[in-house]
This record gives sequence, C-alpha cells and structure tokens, in this order.
Amino acid sequence: MVGDVEEQPVLPRQLRLRGAVALGVGGTIGGGIFVLVGTAAGATGPATPIAFALAFCCALLIALPYAELSCRYPRAGGGYAFVSAVLPNRVYPPLFNRYEGGMHFGSHVDGAIRIIPGHGARVRTDVSITLFLSRPEDYDGGELVIEDTYGVQEVKLPAGHAVVYPATSLHQVRPVTRGARVSSFFWVQSLVRDDTRRTLLFDMDTAIQRLNAENADDAARRSLVGCYHNLLRIWSDT
Repeated sequence: MVGDVEEQPVLPRQLRLRGAVALGVGGTIGGGIFVLVGTAAGATGPATPIAFALAFCCALLIALPYAELSCRYPRAGGGYAFVSAVLPNRVYPPLFNRYEGGMHFGSHVDGAIRIIPGHGARVRTDVSITLFLSRPEDYDGGELVIEDTYGVQEVKLPAGHAVVYPATSLHQVRPVTRGARVSSFFWVQSLVRDDTRRTLLFDMDTAIQRLNAENADDAARRSLVGCYHNLLRIWSDT
C-alpha cells in the first residue's frame, strides 16, 4: 500500500504563512472570543489575566505537536491519501512498544476484534498501521516483515513515517540487535472490510485525482466519480 500511495499525483502546496495565520485568527474569533472574555472574567474575577496566560500555554502545547506533525508529512495530501486507502470507520486508540536487546515479535496475524479499554466498543481490525518513532540509524534490526499476496516485504521507515497494510497479513518484527526501536501501532475498522474491494476503490480514486490534476474530460470524470461512490455505497458497512 505504501508504494501505491507514493504513486499518487503530488498535490500543490497552496497554504502559505499569511493564509495559515488568517485561518488561526478566524477560528479564534469564530470560536466566540468576544463572548468568552466576559464569561471568563465573570468566573475568574481578578485572576482573568492569569487564566488567559494559562490558556495560552495550553494552546501552545497543543499547537507545537501539530506543527511537528505537519512538518513530518513527506508531501502534501498525506492525510487524504490515508483516508483514501483505508476508508476509516473506527480507529482503535494507538498503542506503543519498544524493542531492544534482541527483543522481537514472532510471525502472527492480528486478532480480528479488539475491545477499546474503558469503553467496551468493539473494533474490527481490517487495517493495521505501524508508525515508526525511532530513526533507522539509531538501531539495527527491527524490520517489520509483512507477507501478503505481493510476497515478503521488509519495512524500516524514517521517524514519523507509517506503513499501512491489511490486518489479515502474516507479519513479524525482526530482533533488534543494537539501540532501541520505538513505534506506535493501531488498527482501523474500514468502511469496506474486504482488502480487494478496498484496493480497487483506492486505485479508482487515484485515477480520479490524476484526471483532476490533468483537467481531463469533465464528463468522463463525473462518470468515474459516480462509479466510485456507487461501488462504495454497495460495499460499505457503516
């Protein structure tokens, strides 16, 4: 799936600093800043400046991880490519692991159903995602080995990059012989549970995006978009 995503047409980066600032200011004003000032003053009294300072610090702590995450996107459209390939319906909360000192995980297939702790909701594990948090040069070994219909693939990506693959695949983590391999992993219940159908929809959507980028025949594009959504309507499970 990673190779398929990389073959998509590159989306142009249209958002610049001025536009990003305008979005932030507009969102703050649209969120009711003029109304909330009076409400905050009534609740905190003389401590209003301190309350706003604390709110600013909290907002900054939230903004910095978002900025770091956006900088790690390899190219524009990464979020759209993920949604197009996975068609997420439910997401299991991310888990984290750390492999070092010869640690490994043997060949296995992920369990079909996961129960969200403290919630009780069931998530069908259609798609597996591994997000690498350690730099490849910081450890030896630790490759994620995936066996699927395309053969055996060894994956070891830069920090901040993720691999998406069907949860039905047989996979393992090779022993880490030096350093530490830290990663996050989670599962997604897709709107389309069948891998083959999901791949077909992804290929069709990729073709649509190429046609859009090339300003191809408008009638042909509308027809293809209609076919895509009609197939999604038939195959989706909400």
